Amino acid sequence: MKRSVSFLLVISILLFSFSPLTVAQNAVYERGYRDGVNAGETDLEVIDRLLEVVWGFLLGPFSVFHSLTTRPKLPDRWQKRIADKSQDYKDGFVGGYRRVVEENELVSRIGGFGTWLAIWAVAIH
Repeated sequence: MKRSVSFLLVISILLFSFSPLTVAQNAVYERGYRDGVNAGETDLEVIDRLLEVVWGFLLGPFSVFHSLTTRPKLPDRWQKRIADKSQDYKDGFVGGYRRVVEENELVSRIGGFGTWLAIWAVAIH
């Protein structure tokens, strides 16, 4: 009994001693995620958003389906900037960047398709 209690005590001490490392890794991921979100927002210009609306208008549900099934590629300039960072930071950065770009692409294409539907609804009545 004493052996099992002491074993559990040692395991719990080890777990608590390594928990700050896990928190630090999550903080690095979060910092990378925030930086990726900022990078994605700076990359999105008005012309890009309008182009996605045009794709949604011209191709309708096909463009929406395409934006749901593909993942945007991280531009080379961002890959070079994060090349020397830790893997957690890189994962966070890529996740944040992709989230912003994917959301913008999907919303813009749905908006274009919705505009097309609205025009047809007005034209039919």
